[in-house]
Amino acid sequence: MTLQIRRFLEDNESSELFADLLRFVRATDFEVDPEHPPKTAGRLRSDLIDDPIFSRRLLVALDSNTVLGTSTMFLNHLKANRDKGEVIITVHPQARREGIGRALIQATIAEAKQDERSSLLLINPLSEATKGFWASAGCKLRQVEKESRCHLDAVDANLMASWIGGHGPTVGYQLIRSIGACPEEFLPHLIALRDASIDAPLDDIEWEPDQWSGAQIRQNEALNIRRGFEHRRILIVDPDGNPVGLTEVFIHEDDPAISSQGWTIVLSNHRGKKVGRWLKADMYHWLRADRPDVLVLDTENAESNGPMLDINNDMGFSPFLTWGLWQMEIAGLKTRAM
Repeated sequence: MTLQIRRFLEDNESSELFADLLRFVRATDFEVDPEHPPKTAGRLRSDLIDDPIFSRRLLVALDSNTVLGTSTMFLNHLKANRDKGEVIITVHPQARREGIGRALIQATIAEAKQDERSSLLLINPLSEATKGFWASAGCKLRQVEKESRCHLDAVDANLMASWIGGHGPTVGYQLIRSIGACPEEFLPHLIALRDASIDAPLDDIEWEPDQWSGAQIRQNEALNIRRGFEHRRILIVDPDGNPVGLTEVFIHEDDPAISSQGWTIVLSNHRGKKVGRWLKADMYHWLRADRPDVLVLDTENAESNGPMLDINNDMGFSPFLTWGLWQMEIAGLKTRAM
């Protein structure tokens, strides 16, 4: 085997290499999530559209023109974490224990140093193999996340109705639904709610809370449209018009059946009032009425985020995949172990 590792630049690549990357992605996706339909070429192309806030750096490990492994590094351009990156290393099941993962992480570190990154957050399905791999690199497991799935046709509609009943008239809160761009009058509310994610569990991850400006939120909304996502958002405001909570769902035009739950946030002074359940139930009813092609919602939560896991479990979400998050300080890496 003659291994070559280089950046994948879609506009400059042959159709044959793109097709082989798609083959690789389908094989590795099936390993972790056999229920999910195979990724389409259109969905892969949309994934590769660059994000000005979390830019994607894709490295491919090639033997001739066959993709054996990939490193996807997301470079955070928000001020608080400008020195950090998030990395997913994937090797084809039939090409493991050949040193490809080690070669990919070495190449990724070189790329990160060029971009003046000092810390990498490494994300992989949690297993004895991944624990051993990252331990050999001197990395500590900093957080465990559960990815859960909810089949909407199995959700108890009466339970969802009970989560909604009485909230509006009782407390005077108002729901605001939107698709795509957040209405301008509620953009300050969205900024405040995004900033409230500061208290989302980070466990032992060394990471500063990201703060978004209105212009960056607009950039992100435009990117979602370019990538083919319908972004559904529900905000709640109190009787004085102040922000209370948020939930959001992303539906891809090529793959609506299995869609993604985004942020669900309730401001701390409104917790304990079952606002999170109200938000989730209203999104459920909206999707059932308006997007019956959305059959499943996937979501990710830190294992330590008990309150959100309780809501999801009660609604019908079931964990199907566990992710490990390791952190690497580049200067302290045991390069010989790699």
